[in-house]
Amino acid sequence: MTFLPFYDIFCYFLAYFYAIKHVIEHDFFEILAFFVFFPRFSSLLNRYTTLGTKNIDTMNIIESALENDHVKLRPTDDILGIEICGSIKNVIAIANGMLDGMQLPISTQAMMITESLNDIKELIDALGGRKTTILSFAGFGDLLLTCTSVKSRNFSFGRIIGQGATKEEKEEHLQ
Repeated sequence: MTFLPFYDIFCYFLAYFYAIKHVIEHDFFEILAFFVFFPRFSSLLNRYTTLGTKNIDTMNIIESALENDHVKLRPTDDILGIEICGSIKNVIAIANGMLDGMQLPISTQAMMITESLNDIKELIDALGGRKTTILSFAGFGDLLLTCTSVKSRNFSFGRIIGQGATKEEKEEHLQ
């Protein structure tokens, strides 16, 4: 298990804020980054992210500032595709959590995720994005993480629904 030393973390954040400052100063507002597997710093292992922008200068600035031995950025200009992936995965995670809460077999959850991947792919294509975006960190990576982790708010919420939680328990979970 490899951990980033404190100095590396400090340098990473400085580079990140410099890159964001540069993006704002130069009006490169077409940036969209999904920090998949980034949300908690309790584990400082490798991070994988889909970086979406239609501006090549923005892409180069962010890549040079953030990518290193511990951070992998996979660039794309399919903003629509990663927006679709990022929004729909939450609904699917709630549904998959419900399946888990009802104690259905893991194969049922796997079927749900598999069918969802296909549906998202077709939706991306129908709305003008690229089908292959579903295979990115923002697509399959984020979907798999959100639909299977008890640390996922949406999966956990679906789970308590599937377990038959009362209205009060559901509201408490949302707090």
